[in-house]
Amino acid sequence: MINNLLICDMIKLSQLFGLILTVSISFQNSVLAASIYERLISANSYTLTEIQNEVYPSVRRITPFVNTWIVIAVLVSTSTVTSVLVLLVMSIQKIQQTQQNIQAMKQDTISHLNQSLSEAQAVVNDLQYSIQISQENVHKISSQTLLSSQTEQDQTETEMK
Repeated sequence: MINNLLICDMIKLSQLFGLILTVSISFQNSVLAASIYERLISANSYTLTEIQNEVYPSVRRITPFVNTWIVIAVLVSTSTVTSVLVLLVMSIQKIQQTQQNIQAMKQDTISHLNQSLSEAQAVVNDLQYSIQISQENVHKISSQTLLSSQTEQDQTETEMK
């Protein structure tokens, strides 16, 4: 999905740069010719044919150089935008991979915590059972001790009588 958007944006960008290139060349030719033409007409030193004979060769000589610089500027800006978009896509992919790794680690950690919790609960249950048995044993022992002490008292009383 991102790649399709990237390709569409790059196509639109190249169309835009093509349009800019065409407009700038046309504008450059008309502005250059108009400025030279106006200077020469204002001077009234040449006739119209002499002006055309001097202006057009100059413009024809300068135009390829200017067009070359415009093309270079468009290519540099296009390659810069393309590089930025490629880096952006790569960063997004790395972020998605990192998110997946984090989710996997989160699930592993949760399962380990649940396992540890169930083990701890089992230990607590064993301890509670042991405590209950110990309390019952203590109660039995105390009952037996109480009975034996009462029996001894009774025997002592009977002997005393």
